[in-house]
Amino acid sequence: IRHRRDSRHRQTQAVATFIHQMVPHHNNAVNMAKILLKMDVLDADDEDDAGMIDMLWAIINAQNYQNHNMEAYLDAKGLPAIGASPAPEISEDAIVGSMA
Repeated sequence: IRHRRDSRHRQTQAVATFIHQMVPHHNNAVNMAKILLKMDVLDADDEDDAGMIDMLWAIINAQNYQNHNMEAYLDAKGLPAIGASPAPEISEDAIVGSMA
């Protein structure tokens, strides 16, 4: 039983670490997309630029939605919120060991 509890704890730590790293990554992508749109360097009448504009908006919308879901997951599981305290660090060996 202890092995299952330890394994579950490692899995929870891995998820928390993933989320704590992924949310800032997504925030950077969202901010870069917003900056590029604000620079007004893309021509909506140009087919290629219009595709890029659509993609930038898709990045903004999808990654904000994903961030919201990941933050809600942390809350639902009682894990530290982004910025509240560092997510527990786990070694690669612990991650690989939990997959065995």
